[in-house]
Amino acid sequence: MNSSDKIKNAILAQYKSVREFSNIVGIPNSTLVSALDKENGIGGMAVEKVVKICEALNLDIKTFDPIQETPLSNFTTTLSEQELLIKYRQLDTYGKDTIDYLLSRELDRYNQFKQQQTDQKKKAELQALKEEYTNTVINQPDNIIQFYDEKQNHEQQVELNYRTGGAGAGLGVDADNVDMIQVSYPADRVPAGANHVIPVSGDSMEPTFSDGDVLFFDLGNDCLQIGDIGIFVLNGETLVKELGENELISHNPKYKPIKIHEWDSVRIEGKVLGKM
Repeated sequence: MNSSDKIKNAILAQYKSVREFSNIVGIPNSTLVSALDKENGIGGMAVEKVVKICEALNLDIKTFDPIQETPLSNFTTTLSEQELLIKYRQLDTYGKDTIDYLLSRELDRYNQFKQQQTDQKKKAELQALKEEYTNTVINQPDNIIQFYDEKQNHEQQVELNYRTGGAGAGLGVDADNVDMIQVSYPADRVPAGANHVIPVSGDSMEPTFSDGDVLFFDLGNDCLQIGDIGIFVLNGETLVKELGENELISHNPKYKPIKIHEWDSVRIEGKVLGKM
């Protein structure tokens, strides 16, 4: 008896029809029927679908034909990696889900770390270009410098507290490593209610905010609604995120929401009102 017959017999023994079973496991009826009509049965289906089918029928996946997968070219494993794989296969579903979660989280952390290193390099290059531009402007004739000085003097200025530590849009920024300085901004560019500014570090809030943007926020305003963007301190790290339901949300789709657990230390520093 091939795998198709095994699956069909198991389905009809527990369900009224293949169509009813397809609705249970969330696999289109046409896809399931097509697979069962083939000689190797479900062997050619995606791994996650095979697992769903076997779990729903309470069948051991090892009793069926091997799943047809394309091997990775030139893929080798070390002895220690093989030992880890053997241990992983001995776990139950809960244990495997736990390991999968940890691997996914650590991979995200490492990717964010590499991205932050790239961002810091770009920031240094940008700073060098800014300094070169500044030196070029300073070397212009005196009448040009005077023009900009007079224009600046005519603008009404507002002094705000500038937090040098920054807010992480990716990896968090150490909340204890913060200095406060007074910086003047044109009054017509400061949102109503803003009393502090803070720079963005990272790309997790793109396209809303980019690395290096300066955010205006209302320090002490912790009355945020779901969907509001705020400055948060989570477990000692400062972040700029959108407030979700028991989670902090990034706008860049490559970053997963940060779940807030009962053991986490979190507070709202203030509500973001705009950016420069």
